[in-house]
Amino acid sequence: MDLVGAEHVAFGPDNMYGDHCGLHVALSKVFPTGDSAIEGHENLPKIRYVKGLENPTESSKNIVRNLVKLGYSDEDTAKIIGGNVLRVLREIWEK
Repeated sequence: MDLVGAEHVAFGPDNMYGDHCGLHVALSKVFPTGDSAIEGHENLPKIRYVKGLENPTESSKNIVRNLVKLGYSDEDTAKIIGGNVLRVLREIWEK
């Protein structure tokens, strides 16, 4: 199955306001992955925010700027910044 590329990524809730560490801890308790690769994550350094995205309202445009700088097409950029999330939600809600 091809699960890499602009069709399969998005910027999500880990890039939002508030306590990123607290959000990740809470979500990992509600949605445990059972993935041994991330076991012991409690001991990893806690990063309080995504550098360059301290205030998503003011700096989320940096995501788009960087995608353009990296040569992503308008279509792929639209998918990455929200289109993929909407597509997946539609697929889930239709079932």
